Amino acid sequence: MDVYEIFALFNVGNAVRAERYTNAEDGGAYDVWRVVCESGEYVLKKAKGKESEIYRAFFPRPVEGVPRFYGAANAEDGEYLLLSREPGEPLVEVNRASAAAAVDALVSVQNQFWLDTSHAGRGTTYDESLRSRAERGKYLADPLLERCYAEFLKIYESLPRTLCHDDLLPFNVLYDGVRAVMVDWEHAGVLPYLTPFARFVAHCFEPGEEFFAMTESDKVFAKEYYYKAFAKEKGIDRAAFLRDLDYFVFYEYCEWVMLANKYPSSANERNARYLDRARRLAHKLSDE
Repeated sequence: MDVYEIFALFNVGNAVRAERYTNAEDGGAYDVWRVVCESGEYVLKKAKGKESEIYRAFFPRPVEGVPRFYGAANAEDGEYLLLSREPGEPLVEVNRASAAAAVDALVSVQNQFWLDTSHAGRGTTYDESLRSRAERGKYLADPLLERCYAEFLKIYESLPRTLCHDDLLPFNVLYDGVRAVMVDWEHAGVLPYLTPFARFVAHCFEPGEEFFAMTESDKVFAKEYYYKAFAKEKGIDRAAFLRDLDYFVFYEYCEWVMLANKYPSSANERNARYLDRARRLAHKLSDE
């Protein structure tokens, strides 16, 4: 079946034009299409991971900050989702305005599902997430990192939970200059609340350092903005918020440490940079 035949399964109109999106990271082919038809514009996406389950459980009705879900259909090569086409481009260079818009989208979702366990078994479950995080800690090969990582796991188990996008790298946020929308929900579930925000800020550095850019002053702004817009409203102490966030950022740095130790033949300069960041942050946390 071609994209036009798959789109016809949804019975929303005849497709006039379909344009395939490219991956924001490497420009490769992406199983997502912008489809124009008589009734409007849509996004047709081949579902990955538990994405269909997540949309069905959490987003059967419109939720601000998330593409609208119109339904799913089975084709010969898998399941496809029909979503609203949202304006904007994937974030790579993040500034204060786009960071604030991304936080607004995140807060909208997290407020709606705060402490709601009714769908805790959908998507990535907490137990699954804890096991995968514990597994990462086996590949650090550094006593300082291992001690800090053990503390991270304790904090991970203690924090309140809400619906979390578990891969909220900046390019999974579309921004049109005013509003942001979070996309690619194949990794999500009811998890400790800091999970998505920490991933969003952890991999942003000064322009030219890594793929995602955000100045340190804008990162400080984003942290404070998220604290005031969400964590403070939930009665979370600011000092505890900043400490816990540091541990979650440390966890994100350890992703690249783990990859270098588990697959040494693939190690490169980026792995070394992340090892240095993880060690410096672990020293800071150990001194507190």
